[in-house]
Amino acid sequence: FWSDVRTPPRRIYLAGHSNGCFMAQRVAAEHSDLVAAVCCHSGINVAYGAAKDFPVGYGGSTSLLTIHGDADDTVPYGRSEVFGLTYPGAEENIALWAEANKCNSGPVVVEDGGGSFATHTYAGCGADGTAEVKLIQLYGVGHNPYKEVEGTTFPPEFFETDVDTTKLAQDFCFEHRLSLPGTDGPTDAPTLSPTNTTSQTPTDAPAPTTSGSDAMSLFYSTMGTVLMVLGSTLLLF
Repeated sequence: FWSDVRTPPRRIYLAGHSNGCFMAQRVAAEHSDLVAAVCCHSGINVAYGAAKDFPVGYGGSTSLLTIHGDADDTVPYGRSEVFGLTYPGAEENIALWAEANKCNSGPVVVEDGGGSFATHTYAGCGADGTAEVKLIQLYGVGHNPYKEVEGTTFPPEFFETDVDTTKLAQDFCFEHRLSLPGTDGPTDAPTLSPTNTTSQTPTDAPAPTTSGSDAMSLFYSTMGTVLMVLGSTLLLF
């Protein structure tokens, strides 16, 4: 299969928004032998309620970043109940992934210098200790945690933050590759990336230099040779 595509087998990433983020996490749990990292917005894992419920054979080396506004009233940041069903909150969600990935430290919570968000980090995860599980908590932000960019087709009110969360997600995924015996991935991260926009970033993340034509599609367009599964369906309760 890999001989027929240009995708480096150790650099397969999943992204999505809302229901797309739900699905990205489920696919990663069920295909951990393929997925190096998930970096998605405004979603949680609802397929598996505990680490012990993860599929038999889950590798535990898939890194995860979720970006979630703590004022989200569509997929609430905290634990919620809808039609009698209980859903985990964003922090509970990454704690579940940290347990499944056998992370040996965390969570460590660091606020960005501008006071716009906090990064919750579990480290030392996976078989080789290089995987991570992270949550970026955006203060006072709702279900659309995106920064407006020039040329967008979405109305200004769609965008709810000045933090370039698309670039933060891209950077996180590009930092990780899957520990997969018998495959040879590239030694360097993908280089196809737009330039020119500077955004706020956690103290432990590289300073972003990206802009694009649309916040929802920017991540997809910048992945280049990287296989992406991008979902943009909104979860409407």
